[in-house]
Amino acid sequence: MEASKFLLSGLLLTVCALIFQLVGLASPNWITTYVRGVKLQIGLWKLCAKVRKRNWCLEHKDVRDFLEPVRATAIVGFISLLFALVLIILKIFVMKDKKNILFVAIGSTFVGAFFILVSIADFARKIDDDFNSDGEELEYDFSFAFALCIIAMLSSLSAGAVMIADAVKTG
Repeated sequence: MEASKFLLSGLLLTVCALIFQLVGLASPNWITTYVRGVKLQIGLWKLCAKVRKRNWCLEHKDVRDFLEPVRATAIVGFISLLFALVLIILKIFVMKDKKNILFVAIGSTFVGAFFILVSIADFARKIDDDFNSDGEELEYDFSFAFALCIIAMLSSLSAGAVMIADAVKTG
């Protein structure tokens, strides 16, 4: 039996979600702000500053407490997507007649999307609280890495929905 178009689409969407999440996690550019004329780019792992056409990046040695849960949930989302990818590949190439593997892969894509959503929401809430806590409102913009994690979440949800359509169709 050949793999259905729905299952292949689910595989492609899961690969896209995994790549977007990996790039979003690794990038030092979740938000951008200007403090006293210095451009700051803040990510989960690094803080970069652009001063007089020179870039300086520092790793978060003493991680602020609010970054640890964001990192953890984003990584759990990434691992769930990786697990779903392995299961989908197993379903397509090795265990073609096993329906349970497809259901676990569907669940794993939705779990990955959930954890990515939690990390995104937690980061946005805590950044807003942190930047506006002392009465002075600092302006900031969410950057491309933050958007890539949102796209990864949406791609993961789409992959789960497409695989549900495959399960219903072949059911």
